[in-house]
Amino acid sequence: SEDTLNTLRYADRIKELKTDTLVDSEPIPCANCGSPIFPGDRHLCRRVMVQCPHCRSTMDKESLEGHLQECVQAPSPCPHCGSRVLQGDTAKHERKCMKFPIKCPLCTSLVPRETMPRHQRDQCTMTKVACRYCLSLIHISEPTRLLSISYAVFCLKKKKRI
Repeated sequence: SEDTLNTLRYADRIKELKTDTLVDSEPIPCANCGSPIFPGDRHLCRRVMVQCPHCRSTMDKESLEGHLQECVQAPSPCPHCGSRVLQGDTAKHERKCMKFPIKCPLCTSLVPRETMPRHQRDQCTMTKVACRYCLSLIHISEPTRLLSISYAVFCLKKKKRI
């Protein structure tokens, strides 16, 4: 009767608990490293997940160092001017960086962008200037460029008159 029903219910409940215990005692693999995790055990994952401090991407700890070398959101100093630039914006920065070396279109020397006008005016050996005596365009070498005799040295018309 009532006692028999309670006994049967109790027996069924014991079976359920035993079944749950057997199922729960099976290890569950870790989602990151695949190691078995047994119920009640503390699991320290071999591949601890971390977040990139710059782009907030999630990855395993072992991959973070390599990611930081390539992360487009990571800042790095410009080797020419020292400004902090995001790695993804390096090419854009180099197009406007005043200390970035650019090739002189005349002599092909590498010169910082900010000094290119001075280079072409005072130092470039391929710059042509008008001779003060005959007005023809002549190349003036660097050692004599700033000397007053430089035009006379290179001007053939002036030499003929001398």
